[in-house]
Amino acid sequence: PGRDPYLLYAASNAGSLVALLAYPTLLEPWLGVDAQLDAWAVGYVVLVGLAIGCARSVFAARGAADPAEPSSRVTRGPMEPSEAPKRARVLRWVALAFAPSALMLGVTRFLGTDVAVVPLLWILPLALYLVSFILAFARTRPMGRAACARVLPLAAVAWALAWAIGATDPVLLVIAIHLLVFTVCAVLCHGELARSRPAPSRL
Repeated sequence: PGRDPYLLYAASNAGSLVALLAYPTLLEPWLGVDAQLDAWAVGYVVLVGLAIGCARSVFAARGAADPAEPSSRVTRGPMEPSEAPKRARVLRWVALAFAPSALMLGVTRFLGTDVAVVPLLWILPLALYLVSFILAFARTRPMGRAACARVLPLAAVAWALAWAIGATDPVLLVIAIHLLVFTVCAVLCHGELARSRPAPSRL
């Protein structure tokens, strides 16, 4: 497991998702501003301590086997560990990362202004965005690209019809259609990003 640093993408986004959902439901209603400030301060001190501990571990293990040495599990793509990524591949990575982020902003703005002015509605697109990252970089991927590719055309047709007629009602159905199209696109883009990732030595 230590040889696959890309699992950290799934782990860190899982942590972000837990924090995103826990703050408005658990922390904010029960903790005042002063208590939250104190908790953040303690958290940052703990974070710095953990970072220093990780750095010491890395320096101590520098003489041992290189942890960035790729394993057979990680190097599934066509790129060899010694091969530097071409500019076209880098631009493709940028585009695959850009598209879901732009879609998330667009869906959030549309749902929050044109469909329903609901407090904390912006949490839904952001949570789905994080879930797509978790699915893409998890060790086992429960949602394959083939399944998403089959769902996307049907969802896109439903979205196009809703957009063409300017549908805003029923609200829940319009929200569901937009979120479905966004989620499938995000899973496809992030899945391709994970599939074409370089070897850890080129991370």
